[in-house]
Amino acid sequence: MVDSRPETYSVEGWQPPEVSVHQVYFHLTKLKKTATGPDCLPHWIFRDLVKSIISYCSSFLSPGSHRPCSTFMDANEYLYLLIISISFPLAFCVRFCPLGFLRKLACGVPGIVIVMYVCKEQFLYSFISSTFTIAIIKCVSIKYCHRAVVVTTFLYLTFFRFQNLFIGWQSPYPLSNALQLILTLKQISLAFDLRKSVYSRRLRDQGLATSEIQTSILPQPPTVLDIFMYFYSFLGLFTGPFYRFSTFQKLVYAENVSRYPIINHLCTRLVYSPAILVGYLYFVSYFNFSFTETPEWQSTSLWYKVWYTIPLFTIFRFRMYFGWILSESACVCAGLGFYPSMCKAKSGRGPTEYVDTVSDSFEGDFNTIFNVNILKCELQHNVRDGVRNWNTTVQWWFHQYVYREVPYFKVLATFLVSAYWHGILPGYYLSMFSVIPITYSQDLTDRIIIKRIKDSLFWTYFYNGFCVVLSMCYWSYLNIAFQCLTLKDIFKFWSEIGYLFHVFALLIHGINVCLMGLKLRPMDSNEYVYVFIICISIPLAFCVRFLPAGLPRKIACGLPGILIAVYVCKEQFFYSFTSSILTVAIIKCVKVKHYHLVVAFSVFSFLAFFRIQSHFPLSNALQLIITLKQASLAFDMRESVYSRRLLDQGVSSSEIHISVLSHPPSVFDMFMYLYSFIGLFTGPFYRFATFEKLIYSCNVSQYPIFKHIKSRLILLPAVIAAFLLLSNTYKLSFIESAELQSKSFWYKVWYSIPLCTIFKVRMYFAWISSECACICAGLGFYPTACKAKTGHGPTVFVENVNDSLDGDFETISNINILKCELQYSVKDGVRNWNKTFQWWFYHYVFKQVPFLKTVITFVVSAYWHGIRPSYYVIVSTVILIYYSQSLCDSVMRKRIKDNAFLNSAYSVFSVILTMLYWSYCHIAFGFVAQPNAFQYWYEVKYVFHFIAFVIMSVCLVIKKYDKFSEKKFK
Repeated sequence: MVDSRPETYSVEGWQPPEVSVHQVYFHLTKLKKTATGPDCLPHWIFRDLVKSIISYCSSFLSPGSHRPCSTFMDANEYLYLLIISISFPLAFCVRFCPLGFLRKLACGVPGIVIVMYVCKEQFLYSFISSTFTIAIIKCVSIKYCHRAVVVTTFLYLTFFRFQNLFIGWQSPYPLSNALQLILTLKQISLAFDLRKSVYSRRLRDQGLATSEIQTSILPQPPTVLDIFMYFYSFLGLFTGPFYRFSTFQKLVYAENVSRYPIINHLCTRLVYSPAILVGYLYFVSYFNFSFTETPEWQSTSLWYKVWYTIPLFTIFRFRMYFGWILSESACVCAGLGFYPSMCKAKSGRGPTEYVDTVSDSFEGDFNTIFNVNILKCELQHNVRDGVRNWNTTVQWWFHQYVYREVPYFKVLATFLVSAYWHGILPGYYLSMFSVIPITYSQDLTDRIIIKRIKDSLFWTYFYNGFCVVLSMCYWSYLNIAFQCLTLKDIFKFWSEIGYLFHVFALLIHGINVCLMGLKLRPMDSNEYVYVFIICISIPLAFCVRFLPAGLPRKIACGLPGILIAVYVCKEQFFYSFTSSILTVAIIKCVKVKHYHLVVAFSVFSFLAFFRIQSHFPLSNALQLIITLKQASLAFDMRESVYSRRLLDQGVSSSEIHISVLSHPPSVFDMFMYLYSFIGLFTGPFYRFATFEKLIYSCNVSQYPIFKHIKSRLILLPAVIAAFLLLSNTYKLSFIESAELQSKSFWYKVWYSIPLCTIFKVRMYFAWISSECACICAGLGFYPTACKAKTGHGPTVFVENVNDSLDGDFETISNINILKCELQYSVKDGVRNWNKTFQWWFYHYVFKQVPFLKTVITFVVSAYWHGIRPSYYVIVSTVILIYYSQSLCDSVMRKRIKDNAFLNSAYSVFSVILTMLYWSYCHIAFGFVAQPNAFQYWYEVKYVFHFIAFVIMSVCLVIKKYDKFSEKKFK
């Protein structure tokens, strides 16, 4: 082919100018009515056909070539408009059709005809998926059909998008894709609603009749024809809105559809359509996406590029608004989605209140098919408001069938499914996932700013206006990813504007964090490992609950623990492994009468050997937990043997029954118990009987874990906030600095309080997280009738203990935060701190030694913690304070017991003094080297040693005086 264009001549120093598509487009649309050329063609030909001739004009006038401007309406948009235009008269006809079979056909048959005409041979895609869905609903158990439909429809959606790779068929047309998206929502919704209808009908037959149950029941079980007619109903078939089968069924069987007051509702729907149409025509005439690919675009400023995204997003919004308004109007013409006002219908869902004569009232609304709130979308305060008011019926679908169904990561899972439903290109995922940090940033900003400006009307209006503008800029920025779709084009555009709004959102979030004082303290490597272990434990624990009882569940507890221990402790794993082998050997070889004592002596002797060696902090934590488990296992196995003998002799009591292990532990069982990943490094401690119940319980997956997790987590935000606020301001290293010398005595005393608080809240966080992991696995759940106690487990024997779901997780409750913070004495603090470990020392030390029980228990606790002097110093101090407060209580309480005010004042004084005692002792616990602890105590003149000693001395004198007085009186 010969190029018919004239040759391009060049003059030295001069190059012919590039004439862009944008320039040609602008000048042709600005032609005056008198502007006719020698061909006498009228101006309106150039104006109306500008989209068709612009590329040729640009190529003719420029030596280079340009991409043509996008046309006013492409073929697909003409088809959409044709379908909606046909839908209106068809919808009017539906209202006047006889109810039942004919109205059903009047909805479904035109839809099938339209699909076959528009999609041609690709009609088979939707037909196959619909057939699959019906087959699953009819063949699979009602208990599982909804899950089967979800899996098959989304897998089929993947096949639908990649079928050209699998079988070489033609890629789906855009309209075929739109149809498949709507059908996917309908198919999954139908499966869920049918299942809920069956269960709701059963509940109603049992006498339970709430509004939610009544509105969930379908009046007539759907046939295969009903389902096909619902899937292919021409109303909203390509454009939405989405509606449930119950909404479609009401239209089909309602008797007075022809009398619905549709005119008023049509007017409310169409009132914005002229402005939207004019705005769309205006913006599409002057702004087009192809301009962003021209050389002129590169020469524009940053702010012009940012501003240009707003009209591009406006074109996209107005196109969607117009399509949804017309689709809603077609539904209104047919009477689809009309419910009486008493039903309080919601978008997508339908009625929320049950009304008997739902078909007889004409005072109602079409909220069920309400798909967009234009004013709220245009004046959205934040991105969250935009999401909630955009495509509301589909948003309800994702909330109902995704957000409410997944157990965790709800927001992330919902956005992920939404992106996958829209398509497989990266643009959908980038735009969806960018919404999450932007939403979080705006929420945090609102919490900080609104409370500061709520009293100023001007600043409130100013801030709201700023938020509206910022939200529109965010959406315009994210719309680029939704339109470009490919990574190359998205990052090219975003890089040209410097990823402005990603950076801005992160900047705002950083400012918010600074304003809230949440400056994150850098964690050391051990803290990161602890967090890593906890993060792994919780999902693993969820999996344990759903495994078969016995060997699989046993392995699922022990094997991950061994792997974590090997990964974290490396070669030092052999310390714990050696002590475990030693314990198992003693249990198997030594007589039952003595092996508990031999195990206790050997494991604590091994602990001394372990401490002499250099070891990692995490290896030390593992060895501490395993030491308690080993000693407990030996004692409990011995007690089980003797209890079983008593049962065989006819002696029976709750204590004896509870002490008997249902399955004599094998060597494998012992190792799985010792290395169970649940509480392996952080606690809580639990006995072998508790572990055994988890392994062999048949209904662990049915335990009501979420309410117990919620009760554990309720104080977690306050704990985290306290840690973040204090840890950056108060440092333990300050105690060792020379600056401490220049501070006053009272400042030195006070400084120990935030240091102790940091230590406490760090432990609270670890123990709360560990308890949640135990609850997720179902470990430590006992029926309420068992009266379980922390560490011990059940105290009352109950037969069929595994059958009851009314119970608690008191067995693994490791901390009572409120009682720790409001403790009246050191004794209360000891009892409510690390409770499962306190129970171990009470049960296996305090109850076993014949004399000096308290002193020996504290000494063993110090030895278990470590061999550094500070542990023994703090033990001696706690013993002194313990006896001091006990004497003070015995003297004071009986003197003020009749005076409520003095009682309250003494209680408050005791709480404050106890907090000061613990803060004072914590310094010794914080420094493992003795001189540092003594240095701080020297700086504060050993004030609390002195106070405790003085109180104890005075109380002893008073008690002696009381005895002398009583003796003299007698």
